[in-house]
Amino acid sequence: MRRRFPVNKHEQRQQAHIRTWDAPNESSMTYYFKKVQLFRHAYGDLFSDDAIAQQVISGLPASMRTVLRLPQEGASLEEVQDALCDWEPSWREDKGIPLATKSTGQKTKESAIAASELSAKALTMPPNRPPRSELRSTVAPARPVVPSSVMPTPASVASLAASYDASRVIPANGEQPRMYRRPDSSKVMKLARNCVKCGGQHFDFEHDHLLRAGQLNIIDSLAEDYPEVEESELDLQHF
Repeated sequence: MRRRFPVNKHEQRQQAHIRTWDAPNESSMTYYFKKVQLFRHAYGDLFSDDAIAQQVISGLPASMRTVLRLPQEGASLEEVQDALCDWEPSWREDKGIPLATKSTGQKTKESAIAASELSAKALTMPPNRPPRSELRSTVAPARPVVPSSVMPTPASVASLAASYDASRVIPANGEQPRMYRRPDSSKVMKLARNCVKCGGQHFDFEHDHLLRAGQLNIIDSLAEDYPEVEESELDLQHF
């Protein structure tokens, strides 16, 4: 960037030398820091701090230089800064030069900038949450998000039972449970529990089809959970 847009050193140095204190419109500290910055940008290390201090003093009005009573040589930047802070209020009072307040136009401009910043902030912030009473009356309760792996609803089970196709069954193996390819989508259902009707390892919507096909022994499955003993082992009284 510097190669494409080289800095005009001559202009920088000229601005540094002609910069004076605009007492009605700026404080002495504002002038001090800007003057020092101009010289350091324009000359770098060519000007010592003591030399820059003399340049700061030379940019002050004669009445202010008289009040400060700083030496013409050997004054440091810190001494100049301290003297300006100490004597500026008295000098302004004596000379009747108050620091001008912000103009109406500048205040209006700053107010417009602040308003635009607030509006931009409002656009990026989420809206305020209404009170609980309004939430109860105007906002419908949010429905919970149902994962795809939860138990199918009775309506979906009924539709699967009506459209059941045995060729869509993927038998269980050592690594995967029994599965069923849904006819209405590309998803595959995995058996996560036994049948609620008989406890068999198949889907609920398969039960009636497997029963009609003779692939279920429902009597054995209903009785297999009951323990059995020999009658002779029991002390039963005949009625």
